[in-house]
Order: sequence, then C-alpha cells, then structure tokens
Amino acid sequence: MRRVFVLVLVIASSVAAIADEGMWTFDNVPRQVIAKKYGVTLTDQWLQRLQQSVVRLETGCSASFVSPEVLVLTNHHCVEACLAELSSKEKSLVADGFLAKTRDEEKACQTQVADVLTAMEEVTAKIN
Repeated sequence: MRRVFVLVLVIASSVAAIADEGMWTFDNVPRQVIAKKYGVTLTDQWLQRLQQSVVRLETGCSASFVSPEVLVLTNHHCVEACLAELSSKEKSLVADGFLAKTRDEEKACQTQVADVLTAMEEVTAKIN
C-alpha cells in the first residue's frame, strides 16, 4: 500500500511541474504570445532592465544583481569554490555558512568571474 501511495505522489507532483517551453534572446521575445496568454505587456525598458540584471557566473551558473553595489544572488553550489577559498582551518564557510551583518563584513569572491550582457548587435548582414 505504501508503494502505491508513493507512486501516486510522484505522478501527481510531476504533473504540477509542467512549464512553458522557450528560451529566447532579448531581441526575439514572443511579446504577443506572452501578452495574450498572461495579460502582461513586456516593454523595451522592462526587457533592458532584465537583461542588465542577469549575471552568468564563470562556473556556468546564473545569478542576478540584488543591489546597486553589485551584490549578486545565486545558489550555494555555484560559489562553493569561493567559499572554500575564503575558509580557514578554524572556520569552514562551505559547511557552516556565513551571514554578513554589515557591508564591511561582506566577503568578496576575488577569483570569480561574472558576465553581464550589456548590448546585442545583429551581425548577419555583416557576415554575409
């Protein structure tokens, strides 16, 4: 009986995980489809702000800016190497975590690289 319950639970949770398909460049967002389906109008200004908020870390992870001072939010596993570098024999930031109570207590990942798409240009005509 327990196996049947677990199977039903797995099936039910997978049905709820259905998502819209699509990954678009900022110059090719299907605005009309989104407006019709969700009632949301995506403006050039909104897309530009989104573009400038999205960060790609060297580790292949995504992140986003959460402050004008370039504070970035990402997943723990994306910065484990940095946390290990900032750790000491006495304190493991990977295992114990870290919470900065002030800006002065924040730690920087000096060896990490973060890329931000700042502009796009259509080059097809130039290449052809």
